[in-house]
Amino acid sequence: MSNFSKIEESYTFEDLENYGKRLHISTAAVLLFNIFTGYIVLKHSNESMEKYKYYILLTVISAALMDLDAAVIFGIYPTFPLPGFCGAGLIAKHLNWFWGELIQYVSYNF
Repeated sequence: MSNFSKIEESYTFEDLENYGKRLHISTAAVLLFNIFTGYIVLKHSNESMEKYKYYILLTVISAALMDLDAAVIFGIYPTFPLPGFCGAGLIAKHLNWFWGELIQYVSYNF
């Protein structure tokens, strides 16, 4: 008889809340880094980067918006060991998980 015959992994609501807190702390740190990076790009770019500094700035802004969307609005929660995830952000908390998943899927694909 194997020890692996009775593997039980279950996620509780407390696990989901703790994951959300860590995700929001991480997002706040990333947002601060993105703001600092945008400041460096705008204020400390030399004149030879005139055209490229706005391209770099838009890349930083789009990364910051994706981080905010993934962490706050959608709230990606991985479902290990299954290869997938579920929404645990603002939409999923206030509507339900189905609408949280559907709205995010539609907004990413259109």
